[in-house]
Amino acid sequence: MSLVGKQINDAMAVRLWGEITFHTYRFGGTTVEIYGSKGSTKTTLMLKIASKLRCESPDGAVPEPAIWRGRTVDQWNWYPRLSDIKVFVHKADDVVFYDETGQEIEVRVTRYRNAEDLMQKLGRFNVVYEPRSYSLSEELVDLLAKRSTLPKRLMKDIAVDSSIWWFEFVHYLLERPDNKFISLFIDEADEVFPENPSGLRWHLQLWLKDNVKDLRKRNVSLYFSAHSHTDIDSRIRTKMQYRILMKGARVPQGSLIDKKDPLFLKPGQAYIERDGYGKFSFDPLQERPKIVVRFLS
Repeated sequence: MSLVGKQINDAMAVRLWGEITFHTYRFGGTTVEIYGSKGSTKTTLMLKIASKLRCESPDGAVPEPAIWRGRTVDQWNWYPRLSDIKVFVHKADDVVFYDETGQEIEVRVTRYRNAEDLMQKLGRFNVVYEPRSYSLSEELVDLLAKRSTLPKRLMKDIAVDSSIWWFEFVHYLLERPDNKFISLFIDEADEVFPENPSGLRWHLQLWLKDNVKDLRKRNVSLYFSAHSHTDIDSRIRTKMQYRILMKGARVPQGSLIDKKDPLFLKPGQAYIERDGYGKFSFDPLQERPKIVVRFLS
């Protein structure tokens, strides 16, 4: 049996890989944390997973839509099938795209108003740039009012980091009327749910911790990556089902994997664990100049 292009003999890795790339009504969504040092090819692995996603449907196995959080400097254009990429920018934002040499490039963008509008326009692989200027929605204000001592009128005036929009998006996914399969990929996840948060983010990350299990019930899968597990809010990462460790990763306490094992991995190799663990490897993607986005004020 092959795994991401290379032949392996580790039955446990094959089984776990199948569980995180093929979603069924019986098991719902999956949650996966990925750790590795710079150059360990975490982003490549995330893109590989996104390209392999399938889900159950009345018509059999079908491709599952993936949402990729766009970053200022990104490699989403390394996705294997360029024709499947759809780039979303908020309707209030003006952007210019460059390659890493500084050459302006043309990227066709689709505008979205809010989470509901975005979900109605999805394609196969969707790169979503969060709104550059973001204010808490009424839904998040109500949610936070129940979980903190701050009155609503004060929260409406608080300046928040734009990455908090992703909590609004997850909230929408939990409350949406349908139960379609969808996968969310967050590279460099410490930008969205860092360890030791403060203020409103502390309450939002606690809310996410409480609702990770409900993501799976709503057929939502979450994949995130970071350099180390210590970069991510411990309340969230301890709720994740699957863990992937790549070269240079620090092995969390309680892991089945020996603490020294990731030191000897090469780029393109990883351990995956849940109720057991296995080792796998994967081929590189075709390299292209990285995408650099500039938001115009």
